[in-house]
Order: sequence, then C-alpha cells, then structure tokens
Amino acid sequence: MLMIDVRERSEFQIEHAPGAINIPLSEFKWIESYRPLLEGHSVTVMCRSGVRAKSAQSMLDGIHVHASVYPGGLLEWKSSGKPTVLNQKISLSLFRQVQIVVGALIILFSIAALIARPELNLATSAIGVGLLGAGLTGNCLLGSILAKMPWNQYRT
Repeated sequence: MLMIDVRERSEFQIEHAPGAINIPLSEFKWIESYRPLLEGHSVTVMCRSGVRAKSAQSMLDGIHVHASVYPGGLLEWKSSGKPTVLNQKISLSLFRQVQIVVGALIILFSIAALIARPELNLATSAIGVGLLGAGLTGNCLLGSILAKMPWNQYRT
C-alpha cells in the first residue's frame, strides 16, 4: 500500500503516519507527473480529517489512478491508536507562525501609529498588501522566510 499525505509540508513535518509520502494538495496540479510511480500500487490518500484527501482522490481519478481515502484522516489514525512519526522540535505549523507574526506586527504598528507616528499606518497597509499578494499568488514571502528558520528545519 502507498499512503500519500496531502497536507502541506509544514503539517507533514510536524507529524505523519509512518511510511507516508508527502504530496501536498496544493502541488496536485503536477500530479500527472507522478502517475508512472503510482500505477500498480494500492494508493490511499490521507489529510488531517479527510476533506483534502477527497479532493486528492478526485484528482487522482482524473488521471486514472484509483485511490481510496483514509476516513477521518490523521485525526482518526491517531485516535485508533496507530503510531505516528512526531517531530518534537516543531510545535507550530508554518501557517500559524505566519498568523502570529502578522497579527503581532499589525497590533504593534497600529499602536505606534496611534501613540507616536500616524504614518506608521502605512506599515499595516503594507502587511495587508503582502497578505493579499500571498493569497493571490500562493507565495508568501514571510512564510518562505520562516520556513528557513532553524526551528522549522526537519531532520529525520
């Protein structure tokens, strides 16, 4: 059996099922290139709860690769007592780290603009533009920077 975990890399790095390979759903636009590797295998797709796995299953069906969804995802896997590979070093997902940094910066610049310098409101606008750009392009500069930080390096 070939288990494909379709969660984002940062989620996979924190915890995953033993032997699972990570192909994030966000990268499934290139799934056709994986077809030769997947053919002839019993493929099961998994995510956190099963929602993304169903989308992945549909995309795999589109390239004529039969796949089943692990019902309930990693949450069900763990609740049924199955083991996971857990990286103790990483405690927050990259997405949550970005949310914390962006939230803190907006609060900091808003307070500074109220107290001292109104032009610091431009900094909060710049943060908003960065978030909008990340949402539109799928590339987050802050996420890329945080991913390179030592606490986010995954070592097996």
